[in-house]
Amino acid sequence: MKNIKVSTAIAGIVGLALVTMLLMGVAGAVVYVSGVRVAGELAKSADLERKMGEIERRLLQARRNEKDFLLRVDEKYVGRHTDVMSAIKVHVAEATAAAAAMDIAGARAQFDSMLQGITAYEASFTQLVTAKTTLGLNPSSGLEGEAAFLKP
Repeated sequence: MKNIKVSTAIAGIVGLALVTMLLMGVAGAVVYVSGVRVAGELAKSADLERKMGEIERRLLQARRNEKDFLLRVDEKYVGRHTDVMSAIKVHVAEATAAAAAMDIAGARAQFDSMLQGITAYEASFTQLVTAKTTLGLNPSSGLEGEAAFLKP
């Protein structure tokens, strides 16, 4: 070791320092790129979660409009229900697209199943409105109103 020149030793130390700094830079770049990728995935996940929350909130609004229609027998709640159901379908489509962008396995089938359930609920509500309207929204309309006129 004593035979090595000082200039050779300094060059070796500087070379080792440069290699170390280069490796640290590469490691930092890898960590940064991974962090950006993870942040992007987290943002997509948060977006999907917001969309699912909006679907849940809108379904609760639809149910509230249904109950208000049954309790108050007012057709304005039918229109509100229709508007909410249209918004739900838009949010389901957005959530489906967000899940597809995240490449979530089986998400498409689950969203299709959800949409079938929503469509079935909407059809049931339409049948309920038709039946309630046929029966009569107040004592003087529909079959109930006709029956009132038949009483002696």
